[in-house]
Amino acid sequence: MGRGKYDDWGWHTGGVYPADQPDVNGFTHIGMYLVWIIKHDLQDPELLGHAIVDGLLAGTTTANDLADVIDGKLVAEEMSPEGIAFSNWYYTDDAGYLSDWADAFSDRPAYTVADTPATYAAIERVIDLYAKPTGPS
Repeated sequence: MGRGKYDDWGWHTGGVYPADQPDVNGFTHIGMYLVWIIKHDLQDPELLGHAIVDGLLAGTTTANDLADVIDGKLVAEEMSPEGIAFSNWYYTDDAGYLSDWADAFSDRPAYTVADTPATYAAIERVIDLYAKPTGPS
């Protein structure tokens, strides 16, 4: 079982948010993580559907395109049991994904990282370093 909600776009755009940045940039890190989950077949296929998965794999759907699909929220129900186990371990504030995201893009101000293939490639390499079996073999 997952811990429920891992992240929410509204947590990032509510309150202090750079006026010169598009709101969708507050979702980019969430979308990139979900793309990684999908590309590693750790999503709930019934919830996200084949068209979304096919679009991501073909490059016609981007990370930020997922914002409306998941209502801006990264939740356990979007993942397989293996995806939930990995996310419970890795999607944390202090030493996991969010810290790795900040480190990977530390040369840029917050919320200026755009949804591009280069951004995904950079964060994919980081996540892949931590992707290992999360349960008994």
